[in-house]
Amino acid sequence: LRKFTIKKISNYINYHIGKTLTYLDWVRKGKPVPPPNFIKENTIKKYAKRFKPRVFVETGTNYGEMINVVKYLFSRVISVELNRELYEKSKERFKDYPNIEIFNGDSSDILPKILPQIKEPILFWLDAHYSGDVTAQGQKETPIIEELEAIFNYYTKKSIILIDDARLFIGKNNYPSIEELKNFIKKNNSELRFKIENDVIVIHCK
Repeated sequence: LRKFTIKKISNYINYHIGKTLTYLDWVRKGKPVPPPNFIKENTIKKYAKRFKPRVFVETGTNYGEMINVVKYLFSRVISVELNRELYEKSKERFKDYPNIEIFNGDSSDILPKILPQIKEPILFWLDAHYSGDVTAQGQKETPIIEELEAIFNYYTKKSIILIDDARLFIGKNNYPSIEELKNFIKKNNSELRFKIENDVIVIHCK
């Protein structure tokens, strides 16, 4: 038991030392994008703490790493994954967590079906962008406009929208430019603030 405890403490210390060194190296290099994954995880935690929504909705489950980060932060965690194999792996990984629901399909089809059932603020993490490797591609490289249309059709005040990979929004491959996205947001809800933070597009109420 003592050896196990010492090993656990040692692993914890090494993990956090590693994160600190990675962060310092990232800062030293001028905070290039994309940032280390834990920077984006901290961005989610920051807005979860600030706005205190109880529901988390993610598009682009991948291997379920973000679910693992937020599983205790929200009373309900919903994720959508297009790739059948990744979906099944994540379903198996989180089968013992009753607050986690994972759906298989295109997020532009799934969101309009699940959002009408949620009547409270949501923290959205939109990351269903095709990026090669095992990620799946639907009819478009990114369904971001369709996802946002579904969100605004059922938008609950004080919901927060976080969109990953801001650097990709340059007006190509189905990605709107940042300016086009700003105009789209303003057209749908002029009360929302829009900014970019650590390669994440952040949209929330004023």
